[in-house]
Amino acid sequence: MSGRVLSGAARIAACALALFFSVPSLTMADLSRPGNGDDPTTVSVRIFVLNVDKISTADQNFTANVYFEARWKDPRLAHDSEATVVSPMMDIWNPRFQIVNRQSIAKSLPEVAEVSPDGAVLYRQRVWGSFSQPLHLQDFPFDRHTFTIRVAAVGFSPDEINIVEESSMISGVSDDLSLADFRVEKTRMEVKPYQIAPDAPLISAAALQFVAVRESRYYVVKVLIPLVLIVAMSWITFFFEPKEAAAGIRLGATVMLTLIAYRFAIDSSLPKVAYLTRMDMFMLGATILIFASLMELVIASHMAKIDRVESARWLHRAMRIVFPVTLI
Repeated sequence: MSGRVLSGAARIAACALALFFSVPSLTMADLSRPGNGDDPTTVSVRIFVLNVDKISTADQNFTANVYFEARWKDPRLAHDSEATVVSPMMDIWNPRFQIVNRQSIAKSLPEVAEVSPDGAVLYRQRVWGSFSQPLHLQDFPFDRHTFTIRVAAVGFSPDEINIVEESSMISGVSDDLSLADFRVEKTRMEVKPYQIAPDAPLISAAALQFVAVRESRYYVVKVLIPLVLIVAMSWITFFFEPKEAAAGIRLGATVMLTLIAYRFAIDSSLPKVAYLTRMDMFMLGATILIFASLMELVIASHMAKIDRVESARWLHRAMRIVFPVTLI
C-alpha cells in the first residue's frame, strides 16, 4: 500500500514539474528604470469608475469601485514565447502606483503584470473602497462637487516618468451608478505633477475628476415646500381684527411649535457642518418670519387698545405684502 502511495505521489510531482517548466516565466534581476536613464519612461494610464456606491457629506468621502490600467515598454522583458507572460509586479520594474486620496480599499485582482513578447507591459487592477474628498456645502441642497481619484507614481519625478492618458481606451465614469441623490454631469482626465506635502518634491500623477450634482427635488418637495406652508400659516394672523389678539397669538404660537417640531424631524437628513448652508439660512429666515409675525400681532393689538384701530388695520394690510415678498 505504501509503495502505491509513493508511486502516486511521484507521478503527481512529475506532472507538477512538467507543468511548471512548460509555462513561460520571466526572471528579472535588474529592477532599475528601463531606458538609458536620460529620457523619462512613458507610462499610459486609464482610470474608469465602475460604480459610486455612496457620497458621505458628513464623513467627507465617497465609496467607489474603480478599474485602473497602466502600460509601459521595457525591452529587457522581451521574450521568445508567443504567449503573454504573467509576472509578479515585485519581480519587474514598475511605477509603484498608489491612489493618493484612498482611505481604505480592497484589491480584486492579483498584483501581476502581463508582458508581451516585445516587452510591452500591462498592469490591471480593480479596487473598491472609500476615498477622501473635501466637500463645500454652502449651496446645499443645490450644491455640486468635483470628485477626484488621483493615482501617483510614488518616488518618481516627472523627469523620470512621463504619464500620459491611454488613447486606445477611454477613462471616465459608468453611466449606470448606484447613487440616488447625485447625478454625474461630466468627467475629465487630468495628467500633471502632484505634490503630496508642501515641502515634498513633485511626483508624476494622473487624476480622474467627475462633477456630481445633488438631486435637490427630494429637499424641495419634502423640506422646502412644507416649510413654506408652515410659514404661510403664520400670515393668517394678518387677517384677524386687531382687537382679537388672543386667537392670533394662539395661532402664532402653534405655528412656532410646529416649526420647531418640523426642524427636529428633518435634522437627520441635513448635513452637520460648522457653517451655514442655503438650507440653514432659509430655515433661520423662516423662523425669524414666524417670530416677526407674532411681534406684529402684539404691536397691532397694542395699537387697537389705544384707539388706533385703523392704523392697526393698515399695518395688517401692509404685512400681507411685506412678509411674502420677504420670504421670496
